[in-house]
Amino acid sequence: MKKTFCLLAIIAFPAMAEVTVTEPTKLTSIESQISAQESKSLDLKARSSALEAEEHLAAAIDGFVYARVKRTTGNFVVKGKTYHSISATDRLIDVTFQGTTGDFLTGPGDLVWRKGDGTEVILHHCPEVALGENTCIVIDPRVSFDGKQVAYTVLEGRYGTNPDVKMQHGIDAQKSSLHFVNLETMEKTQWAAVQGVFDMAPQWLPDGTLMFTSNRDHIKAGSISGFSPEGEVLQLWVADRNGSHARNVSPDILADALHPILHPSGKVLFSSWKRDLESVQNKTLDNLWYIAETRQDGSEHNAIWGAHARFLPNPDNITIKALHFTGVRSNGDVCTTNYYRQNNKGGGNIQCFTYPTPNHPEGKFPFKAKEGRYLGLWGHSGDQFKTDGLGRTRDPMGMPKGGLVFSASPKGVCHFFHKIAQLPLNDSGCDFGIYVQGTVPEKSLESRILIVNSPDWHEFQPQPVMPYEDIYGIKKPPVVKMDHPNPDGKCILRSASKRMQVDNEQGYRGPGNANPCYEQGCSMACVDKQALMTSIKFWRPVPFNSRVLHQDFDGFGPFRMEVLGTVPLRSDGSFTAEVPCDTPFYMAGVDSEGRTLARDKIAMSLRPGETRTCSGCHNHDDDNPPQFKDSEAAKVAPTPVPASGTLLNWTTDVWPLLRDNCDESFPEFNLSASTEEKAFNNFTHYAKGAAKPPWRSYFINWLFARESLLYWRSAGERLDGRTDASRTDDIDYGTVAPKQACLNAAQLKILADWIESGAYRKNNKW
Repeated sequence: MKKTFCLLAIIAFPAMAEVTVTEPTKLTSIESQISAQESKSLDLKARSSALEAEEHLAAAIDGFVYARVKRTTGNFVVKGKTYHSISATDRLIDVTFQGTTGDFLTGPGDLVWRKGDGTEVILHHCPEVALGENTCIVIDPRVSFDGKQVAYTVLEGRYGTNPDVKMQHGIDAQKSSLHFVNLETMEKTQWAAVQGVFDMAPQWLPDGTLMFTSNRDHIKAGSISGFSPEGEVLQLWVADRNGSHARNVSPDILADALHPILHPSGKVLFSSWKRDLESVQNKTLDNLWYIAETRQDGSEHNAIWGAHARFLPNPDNITIKALHFTGVRSNGDVCTTNYYRQNNKGGGNIQCFTYPTPNHPEGKFPFKAKEGRYLGLWGHSGDQFKTDGLGRTRDPMGMPKGGLVFSASPKGVCHFFHKIAQLPLNDSGCDFGIYVQGTVPEKSLESRILIVNSPDWHEFQPQPVMPYEDIYGIKKPPVVKMDHPNPDGKCILRSASKRMQVDNEQGYRGPGNANPCYEQGCSMACVDKQALMTSIKFWRPVPFNSRVLHQDFDGFGPFRMEVLGTVPLRSDGSFTAEVPCDTPFYMAGVDSEGRTLARDKIAMSLRPGETRTCSGCHNHDDDNPPQFKDSEAAKVAPTPVPASGTLLNWTTDVWPLLRDNCDESFPEFNLSASTEEKAFNNFTHYAKGAAKPPWRSYFINWLFARESLLYWRSAGERLDGRTDASRTDDIDYGTVAPKQACLNAAQLKILADWIESGAYRKNNKW
């Protein structure tokens, strides 16, 4: 059986006041409540030989800090049926409900310190108020390296009702700020809270600064086919302890970054949203979160798991969903929650893997097996009701000797999708509490040790209160920033070769296949890319300054895209480029006419002074990668890439070329008698036959001009490496138009650049 604590007295104090904590009487101490796998009694405050022999706890621990929010309780009658599981409708922070504007969360809530002697202290209290009044929710606690301070996030907003479940209450935050409490003196400080600004998820850094996530640059999430994200992008920022000298260290993150955590190696790990150039592709977009790494200054940003393969076959049979809420075991293994977004309170199962993984950050192609991966803690990660007692698990954090502290709702339903009538009638609902597991990978639910699980609260995001050294054997991780920054501050991107692993593992499957670029990079399948590739082309995304609905944006990419230019490959396939610093860009390998053969789909950027060196393009599992120092590009000066470029527009740059020169090439549309808007809609919406992204119409594959019928007809030839007779499941050149070019080479370059920049047309809808 699981061990439990008795109900403890609560001690609250005002947000900014000094506090005197008195010891409650008749309390059962935590020492007598926590036991190891072998049922040994532990003393969490005294360093004893018996304690140091334990596998998951150490003498220096002084309890846990965690967030909690009011759990919706009671029975509710809807259309004559009584529901006991209304807490299944509660909303806890996750990848969909991040706590920013428009994200209703169950609340109010507190920050609690459950001390080692059994005392429970409210470190930050958010009061219950009347509907319409302001209150708060506390999330994201992070204990300092010496175990004496806690940094955390306070969300502030109006107390109201859940738009999906009117009987449930919480807040829609309008701002958030970082707060700090000294556990010895109870002194509290905070950063200024600014309306519309969300500073969240603090992480202490070893140089005395803090990393956190923020929307301070107010970048609006770009629209994408069938999807119009709300809110503003959370990026990684670093500031001094008092909030001064704040700087964005991740300008390339154009979706979201969540919950950075510092690994003992000194690298920062965080969850990143894979809302790239073509993410939708019949997938649940909010599930496309992967684990990324960066240095403490934002340099060397890499994906380490989940950015490519999304399914692990037998014997695992695991579908990778949102990878979020990451912790680190004492041996350095990384553990992250794998869960289905929005409907499940951020709960799923805990997947762990060894880190770092040299040379193969996501495992070898086709990325179906993450090196050193294992199921750390049990739980259901799917999007369905389960009442078998396995429950849902989230928020893993490292404990001494390899254990994990985490939050879990082992019984009841923690799944809800908009309709009360979907809930089971005879179920207790969702109730997250705090647990410790000393055996990882988990062997049995019975060996979990219950720390706290009140029926009145959801307790989550636990942190052990103890020095970092007692978990990881070092006082704090090393300072890890870019190696040997360029003294002139320039940003240099270079590659030793054009070796690449960018083909879909299942090969070309025609425009009716929704995933031609989903698993691995994005490339043409039926041409000799190595022989044809001569240059690297660069684009700069131009973010929106207001929300733009996908139906109002005449373009196929998530943003407008400026063509910055090309950098030549040397004869050995190497290149070196001087790119604009702190500027997001996309890249592609192109042929001699500037047409894309293979491209990335996620933006990158370099910090001032950074040099980024690759062995090739997506050259993940090359056991003998080429070295840049041996390349031809190492002997030449970098080619400059400008900071801004050409934004091509259908109305002014493309329509006149087609109207004046290509009427016979497109007899379907009678261009000479058409308006520019009608012609644009014809080319971008014509859907004869099956065509799915990145084919956005019968005429345009917007990632590849060489795959686009619009370009073929304008060039007078098919350029995808196939013929009309090759297959029956693709788009043909056909016989209705002549096989002769209607545009010259310069005009064709404009057309190719326009297609591959997202086929943009300026309109007056936004």
